[in-house]
Amino acid sequence: SITDSLVAGKYADEWGEIALRIDPTNTEARLFALQGLIQRENWHEAYNLSNELIKSDSVSEELIMNHVQICVKVGKKSEAMQIAESEYKKNTSSELLTQSYVLAFIETHNAQESMELIDGMLDKSSRVMKSVLYYYRSFLQKTEDLVLADLRSSLTHNSRNSDTLFRLYEIYFERKDYNFAQYYLKQVVAIKPNDTSARQLNEALTQLIK
Repeated sequence: SITDSLVAGKYADEWGEIALRIDPTNTEARLFALQGLIQRENWHEAYNLSNELIKSDSVSEELIMNHVQICVKVGKKSEAMQIAESEYKKNTSSELLTQSYVLAFIETHNAQESMELIDGMLDKSSRVMKSVLYYYRSFLQKTEDLVLADLRSSLTHNSRNSDTLFRLYEIYFERKDYNFAQYYLKQVVAIKPNDTSARQLNEALTQLIK
């Protein structure tokens, strides 16, 4: 599910479905199927499954983060905010729950309010979390120079932030600066060598540069 690769001709969510036909109560299989649906960006099916899982007695922080992301993708932003805020208030020291909360907040509040929230968190955050916050803040900036400044700050705090590196690839690709675009994309591939989609993009870019 992490690599979005076929195993014996099937994706993770398809193997999860097979396991669930045998045992519909297999929570591990349902989580596995959910990861496959997310990787393949099958958001509506992912929401249906995640909505069931989120109601269980024992819910992991990873599942909360997944559900918030899925809610945003299917347009259920108020639900994302309600869940993210509720869980964040229970444990404000959790970086994963903080990340979920910031994501939902950005989707449900204006840019100024979101900037103020992020700026208020930066000083007390770890280096890794600062990298995430700068990455999110880059989406709120009004000029490309400010966007790039935030993305560079993100990499200063965590040079292996693959989300930041991929966004830099997208920006330089849009500029048609393909050499710089590949510089960042190659780093994504190095960090996630089994990511099929990143490898395919890099191979296509190599052909474009030739």
